[in-house]
Parts: sequence; structure tokens; C-alpha cells
Amino acid sequence: MTNICLTLVIMHLPTHFAQANDVKSELIMVEEDGCSYCLLWIEEIGVGYPKSSEGRIAPLRMVNIAGPRPSGLNEDKPLHYTPTFILMIDGKEVDRLLGYPGDQFFYPMLRVMMWRAGLINDPSEAATRKYHP
Repeated sequence: MTNICLTLVIMHLPTHFAQANDVKSELIMVEEDGCSYCLLWIEEIGVGYPKSSEGRIAPLRMVNIAGPRPSGLNEDKPLHYTPTFILMIDGKEVDRLLGYPGDQFFYPMLRVMMWRAGLINDPSEAATRKYHP
């Protein structure tokens, strides 16, 4: 599979609003061996992501594009590009970001995804979970 890295593309999927206190969310990063944008994300964001408020709301799970397709992904959206960031709620895909937009834009774009999914109240601030377990 060709390694194609895109930036600044958000694919908006139908919004899934969190309604319960026990919402389980995660961020899947689809990566590929040799992907320069994947390595850049790991260097610039990945080290601190688990400690960030966004990382506490949606813990990261890295998946190689050559491996098995994670369950719960939108079947109409193939995986062709790395990195691809997929926001999951209760095991279902709710939003997707294609490519790494850089360290200044990644968190704001992720917060918009979290806001659209109903996980946070305001995408313009540091992420604070809308529903507290």
C-alpha cells in the first residue's frame, strides 16, 4: 500500500451525542511503517498526548494500516491514508481526521471533533469532559 500522508482534512461523519455518564471514548491513530507524518506526530504530540486533557478523555490506541481493521469503524470509509485519527465512542466511529495538520492545529481540530461528538462543551478551550463518570 502506498504511503500517502494528507494534512488539514477533516471528514465529518454523522454526530453521535454522548448521553450517559459512562461513555467510553478513544482515539485510534492509524499509522504505517515509514510514514514521516506519523513519526512527526509521535515526536511533537504523541509523547505528551496521554497527559493532555484530550488524552484523558480519548486515550490513544495506535493501529498499523497493514494490520486487521479495528471493529466499529464506518464501513463506507476505507483506510488509505496515514496518519488517520478516528474518534470512537462506545466502540463506534463518530469522526475522523485525515493527516497530521501540525502541532499548532492538531489539538484545536481534535477538540472540534470531541465537541461535535458531545464529549466536551467548548472546542475553543482546553478539553473538559462534558459528562463525568
